[in-house]
Amino acid sequence: MPWIVYGAVAYLAYRWIAEPDAKKKKRGRRKPNPPPTRGAVDPYLLLEVSPKASMDEIRHAYQRKVSLCHPDRVASAAPDVQAAAEAETKRLNLAYDFIRRQRQG
Repeated sequence: MPWIVYGAVAYLAYRWIAEPDAKKKKRGRRKPNPPPTRGAVDPYLLLEVSPKASMDEIRHAYQRKVSLCHPDRVASAAPDVQAAAEAETKRLNLAYDFIRRQRQG
């Protein structure tokens, strides 16, 4: 019987030494994504809304901004214009997702 206890203690000690982050597993709710860091633009400024705006106003502003710079609108333009449109759309998506997750949790 004592060899079972010793084996369990040795295994736990091995896990603690070999995998120090194993005991630091995070539990609970998922934290919201950080705001987009390229250019360090505030998501509210990017969507041109107030931080006190309702989710309907934010959604409407997001849809309006995405409709203006969507890559499909500039499909016949030069490749650099298409790349810029894709980058701006991604930035808007990140900003909207950040605000949405921040307000949910």
